[in-house]
Amino acid sequence: MDADGDGYKSDVDCDDGDSAVHPGAKEICDDGKDNDCDGALGACRPEGTWEATVADATLFGRAGDLVGHAPLLGDFDGDGNADYAVCGLNADDAAGTSVGRVYVQAGPLSGAYDLSKATAIVSAESADVGSYARLGNFLGVRDFDGDGYDDLAVGAHLADLIDSSSGAVFIAYGPLSGELSALDMVGIYGENANTGLGHGLIADVDVTDDGVADLVMGGTGEDNAVYIFDSVPSADVTSSDASSTVISGKTGSTQYGRHFDVRGDFDGDGSRDLAVSAPGISDNSEIYVVPGPLTGTQIARDSGIQILADDEHNDLGTQVVSAGGDVDGDGYDDLMLGEYGWTGKYPLQGAALLFSGPLTGTLTPADAVARVEGLSEGD
Repeated sequence: MDADGDGYKSDVDCDDGDSAVHPGAKEICDDGKDNDCDGALGACRPEGTWEATVADATLFGRAGDLVGHAPLLGDFDGDGNADYAVCGLNADDAAGTSVGRVYVQAGPLSGAYDLSKATAIVSAESADVGSYARLGNFLGVRDFDGDGYDDLAVGAHLADLIDSSSGAVFIAYGPLSGELSALDMVGIYGENANTGLGHGLIADVDVTDDGVADLVMGGTGEDNAVYIFDSVPSADVTSSDASSTVISGKTGSTQYGRHFDVRGDFDGDGSRDLAVSAPGISDNSEIYVVPGPLTGTQIARDSGIQILADDEHNDLGTQVVSAGGDVDGDGYDDLMLGEYGWTGKYPLQGAALLFSGPLTGTLTPADAVARVEGLSEGD
């Protein structure tokens, strides 16, 4: 029976009294109806090809700033509008040395914005943090002190502070406005040379199951650890003051902690799990999944869940993403691993592999349920 005459019978038409609703209909955004009968109510994602010239707002830095790294939104002035924070990865200091800079532009945004006149600018001088500190390459946002203003965590993983490339994470408390020096902020400092603290920041996920979001940060060096702070310190501390630590369980420069995510629940128990790669552990990378809650000191290699790369996919895990959630609808979050150096039909075309949860035991690239490949050389 086709009561509404739309060409679809009632056994497949989710509303046989409305001819505009059927499996062949186009979804209409935010109308409260499941127009195409896919089980979702009018939530639309962008489709097709979009030119940058049609953007509602454009933010631009100075020549050579490389603006566009680590963009995120937060309400840093407490007015209820989303503000935009973004890194100029190669921005120069007063001496003309590339250190990095973070720009915050108050919303609502419309039109063109010169970020040299941004609402707030977080910067540092190379004389204090060293050249190429990469200030702002990773950012995190949350209201850390509960005062109603979002705050900004700013990574500088190559900063020379306690030691060479020991790295740091600085906390910029809202409201944010004017010129702000990172060295005037509370800092969490990498304790050893080449710790690279601040390569990776997630500030809005509760990984310890205490009901409060934690500040999670990685590194790039020989410490081989992911650090978790269950509260943001009120005075300067070091990485050894972390409330929880997940170490790799192997010594040497494995690049463990350079790429991680804690937003996935791969075993469906309600706790967030850590997915972290060690791309430099051997000729082929290793990826570990550590079930949450993440408390105390845990060893990633002892978790019993790992993905071992092979010769074809030897740099698997150069990106780790679990924020996509349950892609295949089976009730378990899924894991996406990037490998930008993968060579298939073309040299360095890159690829991303999807692994379906629940994740257990030892897996290989052959266990991926889907793969997205670059279209051409160097993608």
